[in-house]
Amino acid sequence: MILRTEALVLRAMRYGETSRIVTLFTRDRGKIAVLARGARAAKSRFGSTLEPLSLIEAMISMRPTRTLQTLRETAHHTRLRLSDDLGKISAGLRMLELTNALTEDEEAAPALFDLVAGSLAGLDSLDTAAGDRPVSALLFFELRLAGLLGFSPRFTREGVQAVGDGGGILRLDTGEIEPLGTVIGRRASRAALRAFATAARADLPVVLSMRLDAETEAETVRLAESYLRHHTDDAYPTRSDAVRAAIAS
Repeated sequence: MILRTEALVLRAMRYGETSRIVTLFTRDRGKIAVLARGARAAKSRFGSTLEPLSLIEAMISMRPTRTLQTLRETAHHTRLRLSDDLGKISAGLRMLELTNALTEDEEAAPALFDLVAGSLAGLDSLDTAAGDRPVSALLFFELRLAGLLGFSPRFTREGVQAVGDGGGILRLDTGEIEPLGTVIGRRASRAALRAFATAARADLPVVLSMRLDAETEAETVRLAESYLRHHTDDAYPTRSDAVRAAIAS
């Protein structure tokens, strides 16, 4: 069977002298591991299409008895310019890492595919020289991913508005936001809780336009990561933490 599909390159590793094993996240069949023979050759027919963060059109030879399928042809679908900015690279790679870790092999998830592709396109559109922040696209992705996985934050507008100057609580089990009190959860500033709520509910252009000071931004990132980690437990990936820390330093 030949599968023709849009795909995102999640990761690639060397195989043998000239080939690569590539993990693709496809619109039609979810996550698929493929063998790209000759991908590392000087005149490879795959060119630059197999770099992580590439959105491509792929032709894959599929056999039900194989766990490693064969990649036949590729072409760029959309060329992203994330490589021009380290902050964008960091955010984009984190999206791919989460997608790879929190999805099963060959389970179609077109809504998730659209989320990843849309978030990467939004990330690509940012003008960091003008003050746009790549982390805003990552926050949008992480909290919408939570919704697709079945644990969308369940806060209310009234709960967010009730948070006072002293901050409030994010309940990690439900995603509810409440004023300080007897509720157990992650304490955070009012600014961070409002940014968390915006990233979870607002449309992508609104989230991308957020302007947070460095302290609030870092706090909001910790809230989103704590919420995802609480619900995904051992599946939550941490390999990119050191890379992101190095990029941020």
